[in-house]
Amino acid sequence: KPHLAGGVVAKAGCIKHSFMHLITTKSTQRLSGSTQRKQRFMHRYKATPFFRGDYVNRDGYSDVAIRFTINGQRWVKSLEIKCLPQEWDKKATRIIRKPGDARRMELNMKIEQALGRAFEIFHRALVTDVSLSVDRFRTLYNEEDKYYDFLLFMERELEARLKAHEISASTARIDRCTINKLRQFREHITFSDLTKDFFREFDTFYFQGSEKRAGLNNLVKYKKKISVYIERAIRMGYNIKNPIKINPQDKEKTGRTALTPEELEQLVMLRQDPLVDGRLREVLEAMLFSASNGGFRISDLKALGAENLNGNILSFIPYKTRRRSKVLVTIELNDFGLDIIRARRDRERFFDLPTDQRVNYMLKELQARAGLKTKITSHIFRHTYASLYVNWGGLPVNLAAIMGITLMVATDYVHCFQNRATKSNTLLNAFFKPLDSPSAQNQNLLPALPKSAQ
Repeated sequence: KPHLAGGVVAKAGCIKHSFMHLITTKSTQRLSGSTQRKQRFMHRYKATPFFRGDYVNRDGYSDVAIRFTINGQRWVKSLEIKCLPQEWDKKATRIIRKPGDARRMELNMKIEQALGRAFEIFHRALVTDVSLSVDRFRTLYNEEDKYYDFLLFMERELEARLKAHEISASTARIDRCTINKLRQFREHITFSDLTKDFFREFDTFYFQGSEKRAGLNNLVKYKKKISVYIERAIRMGYNIKNPIKINPQDKEKTGRTALTPEELEQLVMLRQDPLVDGRLREVLEAMLFSASNGGFRISDLKALGAENLNGNILSFIPYKTRRRSKVLVTIELNDFGLDIIRARRDRERFFDLPTDQRVNYMLKELQARAGLKTKITSHIFRHTYASLYVNWGGLPVNLAAIMGITLMVATDYVHCFQNRATKSNTLLNAFFKPLDSPSAQNQNLLPALPKSAQ
């Protein structure tokens, strides 16, 4: 039976003859004539690719479809393949091959794959001796999309990863955005579509659309997400190759924005404002803690708790890189950080923060209250810490250890924020005074830099 299956897919013109031969010589052997006629009726099947010349677009292209005949009933399935009338060979029911034309070869391959999928369904019904109606065949064919359709695969694996707590809710949102962007590009994407030409067309679509203002880095982010799911499919046994190759040089060099000491002083003074309370105060103090002590990501701020603190030493594994690099980051908190943590020592989590989106919304309110022109987000405080550290002359190797980043990224921070020479996080104490210190009582929260650092 397997050797006949290969011949059927290779020669569509002999499909009906081969199936009937299979039935009469194998399945109906040693059966009576009436039983043979009954089984022959139960398993009649024909698949014929054809060119739909009655639907032609303005460029002269028309769809290619397959006409399935199941036990006398018909169903037409569009393959979402378009070609010109002169490219179609009616006798061979294929697109005419042309040397060096990869597009025509790829389209013919899609036709063969569709025929192969249909034959698998028919063959399963044949060997199990189950009557196959056209409605049942259509249902089974569409269910096969779960295994061939890449977008459905992404959606299924996304839910599985989220349920298994492999990814956070914010990462899942980015993955869903990637799926939606792919669906805007093409409604149906099979694994065989994932070629270098496909992603070149996707690049063109991306820059021709409204996303052009978002820049190249968003496109790189989309491709990284797609690559993750392609690699996941390969590990699950899908016989495909990953055509996406992303180099660090592919990303645009963007300027890192950081708050100036004067802008940070305005935010520090908001701690004394009685109107800044509740969740708004939680967000303010969490961001100031990040800017003064380690440039924490918001995912780390949400996870920090009493178990991470020993005296004035804070130890944790960065949430973002916890799977590929379980490096323990140890930070000696300065006086300002200890002042913020003092009232939170008994909490399971130091900072009761809302969702990332809500945090950024509250930061806009704090920006307005402080009268700042710089747009502030949760990540800008990470850059601010790096700016403060390197302006006091911090070494890249120390900055990398504190922020849990690579030396290359730390060096990039240094180039952005003018490095000088120092060693320890404690040198930032002059910048951040606790509320009960004399300088804080005099509202001199951020004194000028010492002459040696100016």
